[in-house]
Amino acid sequence: MRTMKCGWLLGLLAVTLSMVGCGGTSYKKFDLTVSLSDTYIRESGGATTAVDVVALGGQRAAPLDAYSMSRYWTENDPFRQELLNEGMLWSVELTPGSPSATLPSRDRIWNSKWKTGAKLYILADIVGVGPGPDGRDPRRVALPRDSQLWDTKKLDVLITSHGMPYTPTEKVSGQ
Repeated sequence: MRTMKCGWLLGLLAVTLSMVGCGGTSYKKFDLTVSLSDTYIRESGGATTAVDVVALGGQRAAPLDAYSMSRYWTENDPFRQELLNEGMLWSVELTPGSPSATLPSRDRIWNSKWKTGAKLYILADIVGVGPGPDGRDPRRVALPRDSQLWDTKKLDVLITSHGMPYTPTEKVSGQ
């Protein structure tokens, strides 16, 4: 009888844990497409545009939030090199002949290197763009990956001369 009670309790515990999880946050994975706008291609004179995507969380995210994008995009920048060496970046160069690229949600980087990254950063070396008067830099977009904030698995980022608008936008809390 005691064995049967223990088995029943263990079964109940397993079902409960599978329903509520173990307290971890569920981070969204996206089919992420980055594209150059036609206007940007013309305004940049057809320049190649480097784009990096990285997911970071906790103490790893704070330095990137504050890091100068002008410095980040200099040749052999130590911060960028560290991320490259760790295999943390998905990096692509967009050109007028190849103006978009997609990182699929099924790519293994989402489950390995980016598994605990609560923020998804899209960083682009946009020609002629720097920090604004408010200190924000349109060459950096940091998106929360909390799955409760998104209705979709698809994220499109458009690179323009003024920044990187994206669709869809995250849901307002409480919707």
